[in-house]
Amino acid sequence: MAQEQPAYHNPMLAGDTITVAAVNVPSVKYDFEGGVALAKKIVEEAKADGATYIAFPETWLPGFINSDEGTIAGGPPKDLAQYVENCIEPGSDK
Repeated sequence: MAQEQPAYHNPMLAGDTITVAAVNVPSVKYDFEGGVALAKKIVEEAKADGATYIAFPETWLPGFINSDEGTIAGGPPKDLAQYVENCIEPGSDK
């Protein structure tokens, strides 16, 4: 009797070789749609180069606001409302 195959193939569990791509590309700040478009391009390039897993920094979408000049000096981000507007909200269509 043939064994039932899982619904998906997980190379880490199967013992296959994996290739990890770590993204080190500046994000598109305060522009969710622009960030998604860039992420798609990066993912396609990494896949074409043989990546099995692609890791983005934790706040890559909508951008890492701690690099804003005011935030570095200890102040609030300059465009906090715009930043929040471009964040991914759990349960949303984004």
